[in-house]
Amino acid sequence: MKNAIIALAVTLCLLEIPSAYAATERVTVQLYFNIGAVDELTVTLLGESAVTSATGAGTPTPANIEFNTTSGTELYVNATVTNGGSTQDTTNPILKLESTGTTTLLINMSLDSSLDACLNATYDTAHTYTPSKSLNESINVTLNTSLAPGEGEINLWLWANFDGCLDGDDDNAQLIIYAETV
Repeated sequence: MKNAIIALAVTLCLLEIPSAYAATERVTVQLYFNIGAVDELTVTLLGESAVTSATGAGTPTPANIEFNTTSGTELYVNATVTNGGSTQDTTNPILKLESTGTTTLLINMSLDSSLDACLNATYDTAHTYTPSKSLNESINVTLNTSLAPGEGEINLWLWANFDGCLDGDDDNAQLIIYAETV
C-alpha cells in the first residue's frame, strides 16, 4: 500500500505582554505537502484562501493563529487568525481539511513536544463550549480513519486553556496533522 504523509506544522509560541499576568498564545501555521501524484488534501484557515497540496513536496505556506488572554488564567480561549483576522465561533472552525484528490485518507494529529505547564490545548471536530479533548505530545489523535474524496470536510476547532501563565512563559510545540492514503 502506498503511503503519503502530509504534515501541517503549527508552531506554538507564547508572546511577552506588558502586564505581569497577561499572556498571548501565538500559533504559526506552516503547510508542508509531501504526497503522491493522486493524493490531495485541501486545508482552509478560517477567512483565508484554501491551500491544496500538489504532487511531491510543496512550498510551505505560512499563516498565524493566536489565543489571547488578559489575565493568564482564562479557559477555552478561541483560536483567532492574527492581525485582525477571523475568530472561530460556534459555526466557523479555525481549520477545515478535505480530501480533494482520488484517494481516501487517514487523518491524525499530535503535538511534537509538551506545552508549558500553564497551558493546555484542546480540540474538537464539532463546536463545544467546554471541549474535553486534550491535545499533548503523548497522544496521536485520529480525526478520521477514511476521509474519501468529496465526502466532506473535517472541521477543527482549537482552544487554549491558560492556568497561571505569566509574561515570558514561552512555548515552541508544533501541532502536526498527518494524512496518509488507506
